[in-house]
Amino acid sequence: MKVYLWIRRTKKYLDGEIDDCLRRNKKQFVRNVCVWNLFFKMDYFTFRRKLSEISSLTYLPNNFDEIFHYEDWDRLGKSDKALLVPIDEDDWVHPNLVETLKSFTIDGDNLLRWKTININIDGICSTKLPHGCLKTRSCSYAILSNYPQRMISDHQITHYYIQDFPERVFDLDDYLSVKIDTISSISYLREVSSEEWIRFSREKKMLQYKACLYPYRDVVKKYNELMEEFYDSSKI
Repeated sequence: MKVYLWIRRTKKYLDGEIDDCLRRNKKQFVRNVCVWNLFFKMDYFTFRRKLSEISSLTYLPNNFDEIFHYEDWDRLGKSDKALLVPIDEDDWVHPNLVETLKSFTIDGDNLLRWKTININIDGICSTKLPHGCLKTRSCSYAILSNYPQRMISDHQITHYYIQDFPERVFDLDDYLSVKIDTISSISYLREVSSEEWIRFSREKKMLQYKACLYPYRDVVKKYNELMEEFYDSSKI
């Protein structure tokens, strides 16, 4: 079976456009983006684009049969039935992810789910789930491409689906992706006050390397180079 990658963010978002949905539903996010751009020469969307470029270093060599963006949904729906890996644009995937997934035979409507390495906003790496996080993370599952779009675009819906139908998921005991949270994460910026974000952005947060990140060692280096560039762009 073919294995596709689906990146949840639109190309417009990565090109620096805040779409109407973000404006309407996440006012604090938009406010914090404006504050970011006032305090740093590296604007928010440049930072996000650079994060996505770092992420691409993990998935482009992975031999996915095809890579889709959010706006490619109609084209994806017309494609052959395949195993689809949804990720956010800053998630990292293991070098052997596609090879591992293709070694499984998917029967019926089953899903595959694996473990993630988690990097928090302080740059601390752990193989344990952060407190309060769902087991199904944004980059921790593969689903058949004929599933409803909402299950592919929202990992929380997929998590609760698995809770209702646990017999339909096969859990792998492998760490096949990295979920990384940064001061640019939408989930952080839409909740934190602008004052708190400013205070936090003054504290240098570099990624702390651990052995579990060995498959991503080159990516870790690129990530820390980006963080250095970001902090050096401070106008404060």
